Amino acid sequence: MPESKFSRKTQQAIKKFTDRIEPFRVFNMWLDEITSGKIKRKALVYYGVGGIGKSRLLSELMATVDERNRESDGHTVTILFAGMDVHEYNSPSAVLLGLRKQIRFPCILFDYGLVKYLSSIGKSADQIKEFIPKNSVLWDVTGDILEAIHIPVGLIDKIAIRVREKYSVQFKEYHDEIDAIDACQRNPEAISERLPHLLGIDISIASRSKDSVFAIFLDSYESIYRRQDFELLNSEPDEFIQELLLSSERTLFIIGSREYLKWEQKDPSWHEILDQHILDYLSDQDSDYFLKSVPIPDESIRKSIISSSKGLPLYLDLCVEIYLRNKDNNISGYDFIIPTNEIIPRFLSHLSDDERTLFTALSYIHFFNFNIFEILVKELNIPVALSNFEEITDHSFVLKVEDIEGIYKVHDNFYEYVINNPTISEKTRIIDKIFSGVINYLNENKHNIPYDSLVVFYPNVMNLLSYIPEASISTGEKFIELSIFLIDAGYWNIVGNISGQIIKKRPEDDRIQFLYAAYLRGIGMLENSIKILENINSENALFGNYKDYISYYRADTLRVMGRFSDALTTFKGISEKYKDNMSRELYLKSQNQIGDLTFLSGKFSDAMNIMESAYGKQNTNCVLFAEMIRIEGHIYRFNFMFENALEKYFNAMELARKFNILRLQGELYNNLAESYCWFDPEKALEYGKKSVEINKNLNAPVEYGKTYAALSIASSMRGDFSSSLKYSDLAMDTQEQVKYPGGMVYAQGSYCFMYIKTGNMNKFMKHYREMKRIVGNLGAIKYTMLPYYVYLNAPELRDMEKNMQWLDYENTLKTVDAILKR
Repeated sequence: MPESKFSRKTQQAIKKFTDRIEPFRVFNMWLDEITSGKIKRKALVYYGVGGIGKSRLLSELMATVDERNRESDGHTVTILFAGMDVHEYNSPSAVLLGLRKQIRFPCILFDYGLVKYLSSIGKSADQIKEFIPKNSVLWDVTGDILEAIHIPVGLIDKIAIRVREKYSVQFKEYHDEIDAIDACQRNPEAISERLPHLLGIDISIASRSKDSVFAIFLDSYESIYRRQDFELLNSEPDEFIQELLLSSERTLFIIGSREYLKWEQKDPSWHEILDQHILDYLSDQDSDYFLKSVPIPDESIRKSIISSSKGLPLYLDLCVEIYLRNKDNNISGYDFIIPTNEIIPRFLSHLSDDERTLFTALSYIHFFNFNIFEILVKELNIPVALSNFEEITDHSFVLKVEDIEGIYKVHDNFYEYVINNPTISEKTRIIDKIFSGVINYLNENKHNIPYDSLVVFYPNVMNLLSYIPEASISTGEKFIELSIFLIDAGYWNIVGNISGQIIKKRPEDDRIQFLYAAYLRGIGMLENSIKILENINSENALFGNYKDYISYYRADTLRVMGRFSDALTTFKGISEKYKDNMSRELYLKSQNQIGDLTFLSGKFSDAMNIMESAYGKQNTNCVLFAEMIRIEGHIYRFNFMFENALEKYFNAMELARKFNILRLQGELYNNLAESYCWFDPEKALEYGKKSVEINKNLNAPVEYGKTYAALSIASSMRGDFSSSLKYSDLAMDTQEQVKYPGGMVYAQGSYCFMYIKTGNMNKFMKHYREMKRIVGNLGAIKYTMLPYYVYLNAPELRDMEKNMQWLDYENTLKTVDAILKR
């Protein structure tokens, strides 16, 4: 049998199910085998085409567990569930946490590891309490303290010590696992990799102590393979599930998938654990049994339905709904003699006009909640009572999204038919109204809707643009505003993916081109981004009040490309245009950029004055204010006034966390690494690893490229020159790929510092000259040369003192000199 790579060291034949009795039999058989102790674990996989009834089967199996528990003789079955198609489960740790929250028993080892992990990625204690379930041992040892106050992150380790003291028996028994977590030294990737193993052990402990068997249901399993973020975090996207399975005892995994799992191709011993069954179309006999139970007494009607539906459960359900709506109207078997692909349109034809409009609208939006249901009813003037929502969601083609409270989806088969049907009456008008109503709702509530829900709804409503000629100016403004909000928060991948799809159908739509260009800027494809931005008509009336954002993003991209003068001219033009409306977001954004570019030229004091005059005493509790104080942190950092810089960065981080802005958090972790690398290399390595993890997940190479340079300097300070060279190479390769000259300067600087420490003057001079050449071409960031001018006692020092606004030049020189002599 395969083993967990963390454990202490110590293909079933495919069977076609032509009924639904056998799936229940084999499910109960494996539960009995596990309960009796004959086997420790099993993975039961049901796979088949969409609409075959996998989700329904899993729901029915879960219902039988409740009945089984009521009739049990003391052995109970504990159910855990995760629908993998929900965006909330966007990483292995998110899936594991979702399962953990459903466990009512203490999970001592997992909670210990989870707290260490969350702390290592920068969550503060009051943020961590949002992740830890109330039945966690963490709550036991801290009482009400986590609920009452904001705790400094440093207290987390003290809490962990108290956990170890109170639960000494468990920690003695599993000391190897705990020692392994402690040995990770706040390395989030290493801790994250062990979390499934820890949760599996906790499940095993709970099973033995509570005399319970666990049944873990995983639906839409194929979604794991379509998620880029899973691929980034694991060599195989579902490796964490394998680890959880191998570490869990007395556990049956039930997996619903469109595809056969191929684990045994790499390791044949998986045959012993996997029991995979294709979920085939229902047999005529089983279909007839189902139809009799409705009941449909007329045999001719049953035969026609069976023939038309061909045993696909979704189509059987729709035929039953047609029958129940018409059974008092002399319906006969002839009414169901229809091609299988005509069942959905036949079902729609039997609805009233209002019902058809509603179900069509729900299909267009695909995912919905009560608020969106209410919007559709009002926008389309459908005379349906809002109190009928539960009745609407009870239809066979509406599925509950188990993983996010209150969200439902229209079955994929139903959705695909409706969205691609060109014959639906007034399709364009309906979609236009839906788009307008839902976009307005999402935009007006964007600060209140959780990001997990927002990123479910956003791509689906944006997809509607593919089916309407063009939205109105007001609506166009709203979806641009919403998209910019998501981009600023770090969700440019969500915006970029759907924009890229829409472009194929609307290649001439400047607004979609703009959003796609903003996405390309986020992922570091600068030349591609600027090419699109320069070809967009900035006077296009459909941009409404957001047309100046085209110029803003163009200038921002030019800035990163090193074209500082061009960028500054544009930002000043935007700022001048909005100076009479200083509270406007675009004005503040531009002022931040002007301040940034001013300090890049070495005018540190002027940069401070520019930004502080823009904000004054206003707007001090917003994301843009956090951006401003982050730039102030840069000014102090490049003056080597690290205490002041860190104060600014940590203040900005507090706001970034408050507003949950992942992009800004990633940038700030990079800035912390860039600060600490000069005087506290251990902290630099800690923050640098957080930066790399976050920015890689965000696909932000400009940021993690700069972090690599900082990690190189930190490694040189520790005397670890092999790591330093590796990080410098990574920094240079990353920045050359995105063609970010500023990043190349930092990379060259990291080489220079390494060769100062190793005493290799020839290699130092090679990189020094290259760094000086790039700085000269940029005509800016000359202050980055200071440590190397000091090292050489170069004549350029006099020019730097004269032509730059150093905050305290003598103190800066002393600090640099002390760093070089360490």
